[in-house]
Amino acid sequence: METALNRLLRRAIVSAFLGLVAWVGGAARAAEAVVLENSRIALRFDGRTGAWTGLTDKRTGEDLVAGPAASPEVEAVAPPVLSGGRTKPRLDLACRDGDWEYRWTYLLQPHEAAFSRFLTVCNLSATQQLFQTATYRSPLLRLGPQGSVAFPGSLPVGDVALASIAEGESLGPRSQEPLAILWNPGNRCGLGAWFYSEEEYAPVSVKRSGSAAQIQHSQQVIVRLRSGKSVTLGRQFFWLGHGARENVVQGVQAVYREIGLAAPLGSLPGLKGMVMYCGHPGGPPELNFLEYGGFNALRAYVPTLRRLQVDLLWLLPTWEHANGRLWNLYAPFDHFQVDHLMGTSDDLKALSRECRTHGIRLMFDLVPHGPPDFTPLGKAHPEWVARKPDGTLQYEWNQLAFDNHDPGWQDYMRRAAEWGAREFDACGARVDCGAGGPLNWNPSAGSRPSLSSLAGGLGMNRAIREGYQRIQHSSVLLPEEYTGANVFYRVADLTYDAQFYFLQADLLERQAPPEEWARSFQRFLEDQRQTLPPGALKMRWISNHDTVSWTFQKQRPLKAYGLGRMRALLALCAFIDGVPMLYQGDEDPAVYRQPGESSVEFLSRVYSLRKRVTALREGEADYTTVQASGGVFACLRTHGREHAIVLISLNPDPVQSTLTLPAKLAGKWKDARSGDRFTLKGGSSLIDLAPWQVRVLVRSGEKSSQDWLERQP
Repeated sequence: METALNRLLRRAIVSAFLGLVAWVGGAARAAEAVVLENSRIALRFDGRTGAWTGLTDKRTGEDLVAGPAASPEVEAVAPPVLSGGRTKPRLDLACRDGDWEYRWTYLLQPHEAAFSRFLTVCNLSATQQLFQTATYRSPLLRLGPQGSVAFPGSLPVGDVALASIAEGESLGPRSQEPLAILWNPGNRCGLGAWFYSEEEYAPVSVKRSGSAAQIQHSQQVIVRLRSGKSVTLGRQFFWLGHGARENVVQGVQAVYREIGLAAPLGSLPGLKGMVMYCGHPGGPPELNFLEYGGFNALRAYVPTLRRLQVDLLWLLPTWEHANGRLWNLYAPFDHFQVDHLMGTSDDLKALSRECRTHGIRLMFDLVPHGPPDFTPLGKAHPEWVARKPDGTLQYEWNQLAFDNHDPGWQDYMRRAAEWGAREFDACGARVDCGAGGPLNWNPSAGSRPSLSSLAGGLGMNRAIREGYQRIQHSSVLLPEEYTGANVFYRVADLTYDAQFYFLQADLLERQAPPEEWARSFQRFLEDQRQTLPPGALKMRWISNHDTVSWTFQKQRPLKAYGLGRMRALLALCAFIDGVPMLYQGDEDPAVYRQPGESSVEFLSRVYSLRKRVTALREGEADYTTVQASGGVFACLRTHGREHAIVLISLNPDPVQSTLTLPAKLAGKWKDARSGDRFTLKGGSSLIDLAPWQVRVLVRSGEKSSQDWLERQP
């Protein structure tokens, strides 16, 4: 039997669909057309239905709207209202469907080919209603027969031909990053779209209809609205770009500027040039996180970490999580007690001092998704537990699911971070499940259960970062989020680069040829670079404690890739922009008590070179200016007048690669790893690489590299 809640939910979903597609009503009558315009673009609307019916690019005179999709018509409840004049052009319109009123607000940038819109939903009924999922759809937009779709910084890599998408089907990215680009190579014009919300995720998709495409964002909101109450939702941005594809891709930077999205202030000084090592005092999964020896054993390994040029030691959870036996590391009983299975509080302090002596800072791993229900913490705070719609407790991984959006729970974790910074000199943390948690339907938590997702993740990360900064003043906050959503740079000093990891794993699984590895890496990284918020840093990695044990590849990279390719990928992570992370044991299988060749010497040289060549450590990355054939990845790093050309063979065979570069880079170069010297010409030059070889070419005349070069063979 259908419950009252299900009836309300079903009705809300249908109402939301009808109301949000109000713009696609019947054909507009010319006398009722409303135009919102500036010197660059003109938007047209049907005054009777509120339908968005036209988008004219004044540079070309072309109307990009191919036509509305078939849909039930919903009448506007009042004539559209234009306001703001030339300085802040604005259009407000409203339509009604049953008990719901939908108020659209369009905002036009005064002098740019860019605009945005947001939605306010109002409950007009006499009773409380449940509203779920707000879907923002564009009209059908002309792309032409050669048109393409891209989701820069996400998978799939690069441009996907619109014609390759089945008629009437949709394509979306592998991530939750809501950026989509439509590109028409025929007239060298494109349109970008991005969605801004700090409350809920809003996945993007693109639907094909002939040679036209429709962009859709679906904000995953769930909110209880009392009679007469309303909720204003996220903001959808659009912009036009001309001439080159990158002009469209980079258009999202103007959106970031408008909403003030950038990496936060107060990051650990020099973070961009650091090297991170992740491990546990009890050892990796192969040793059950228990058999390595604890804090004192890891303290004895610190000199090796220094040899590896490690600056940040990220410790997996070291908080009390056992009652006479091993329990899940990610089910802490008490975030203010050191794990007795690893040693004492004094032992952890000794490890911290040893790290400091060698120039290494500690990062902890904090777990805000909740404890087991039998613990004192679990019993003491039932008000922090997320509830299901029927009122029962939410569980995740056999643990209570605490609501990350609850201010009391956030304050607890803020104080745990502050305590870790004060007692053990920790400079920050990786936040487990930092993307948010399950929905909390408890009425006492508020009227919007979906705030426990993205808003909860952002709020919890912000609270933890504040805790560290109360003591340390500068910090490293790393959310574990596989979402790829750039909005996390509102609170994060560093974010997971899960999309790049997925790309590596996919290429391996498909047994892609070396040329595809190199081409895909360069295309992905260049698109990502152009669309990251200012100051943003990615953690670069090829494995972690999850991937070597139970998820994704479920094996060590040594086994998955082989020694040569594993080393090439680790070097690639070190020499592209971002912060490389090395997972415990990948430097030497002896760490997890397995046979195999050590890579400590190889990695110590790689990370040392990264530190000594300023262009590698601090420089900007460019993945298009230099190109190499034969499955060789190429990257140009630049810092001021200093340049470094990174060449990494992803080929299991020797290759003579054709290196193509502009005339400004012609001249004499030296491989800082091998000492080989080259004279490179503008245009094409030949360069030999052994299987999986890593070369870093620098100009010997550049002062910041001179001392390093003179010490090389």
